[in-house]
Amino acid sequence: MPMVWGGSCCLQLAMMQDVTASTLVMRGISLYVADKHTTADKDLSDMARRASFFLSLTGILLGICFVCPARASVIDLHDKKVLVVMSYHQGSQWQDDQRQGLESVLTGAQTEYFYLDTKRSEAGGAAKAKEALALYQKIQPDAVIAADDFAQALFVVPYLKDKVKTPVVFLGVNDDAAQYGFPASNVTGVIEVKHYKQSITFAQLLVPEIKRIAVLYMDNPTNRKNVEELKRQQATFSAEIVRFRSATTFTDLEKFVRTATDKVDAFLALNLSGLRDEAGTAMEATKAMAKLALLSAKPVIVTDYYDVEAGALCGVVKTGQEQGELAAHMVLDIFSGKAIKDIPVTKNQNGLRYINVTTARRLGVPLKSIAVVGTKLVK
Repeated sequence: MPMVWGGSCCLQLAMMQDVTASTLVMRGISLYVADKHTTADKDLSDMARRASFFLSLTGILLGICFVCPARASVIDLHDKKVLVVMSYHQGSQWQDDQRQGLESVLTGAQTEYFYLDTKRSEAGGAAKAKEALALYQKIQPDAVIAADDFAQALFVVPYLKDKVKTPVVFLGVNDDAAQYGFPASNVTGVIEVKHYKQSITFAQLLVPEIKRIAVLYMDNPTNRKNVEELKRQQATFSAEIVRFRSATTFTDLEKFVRTATDKVDAFLALNLSGLRDEAGTAMEATKAMAKLALLSAKPVIVTDYYDVEAGALCGVVKTGQEQGELAAHMVLDIFSGKAIKDIPVTKNQNGLRYINVTTARRLGVPLKSIAVVGTKLVK
């Protein structure tokens, strides 16, 4: 459904510029009226010309949003088989968002999903990857999509990369695809970029006193890579990271937050999915974040929208939908006859500002208009 993607692409761009299609139309109207110096004595024909202008402007904007990209309109996907291997589990908000982005583009394709479930059982990932290989051999897909790092390390690299002719498109790979030898003869995809710097700066717009930050994260391979990237970037941040603190249980995380609250101005939380609760059960990211947000007397900054919805104060967030759409359009390019070598590895671009107004109220953080305009407010 190329029109869906085109509209999403256009609207996301507008959101990044704090502009919506309706705002653009109104700005166009204002500029036109100012330019023509309209007065009350203009005749009806002049009014008709203005109306025609407004309609033309609206049509142009809608055309931009919904016509691009046109290439997908000529592709019949009904005889195409796509295997999607997800690193985590069905019901993971991140994976669900990626799936939504994929399906918005690959409508009509015969799409099969397989979940490695590594957030809840990292040790079982290798066995799950062998099951994914058996499924691949059974259905013989026309393309494979592999989401997030575990799918690359456990499935694509050992079984597919440079070993089969089937094209593979990755998404959700953290920061550097070269660690897996990507791009390869049959592999390209989408690198995931998290908006750490922008999130910290945005938080300081709300709370200028934020100068010292502690980073909280669930100890797993993905977050260890995220920490490495944070350390590479931290010299460019407008606040100092004074501590990196990993945890495997929420009790451990809670102890640190209580002792560190007086020593930092905010916490930057990475994905907390997989933290063990008091019963030893792996927690979903949103449940862990909801508990952390209520526990902390200091702002919690994040880079995932569902963490803000769960109770973090704010963040400039990436979206799984965007990465899913980008990866799916690479698959469409392949189905259109484009060679893998001519489809370069790309990155997600869009960052959306989020504020949890309930948390802001609880922390006594005033919502300035400069921070609210162009921002999604959640409760």
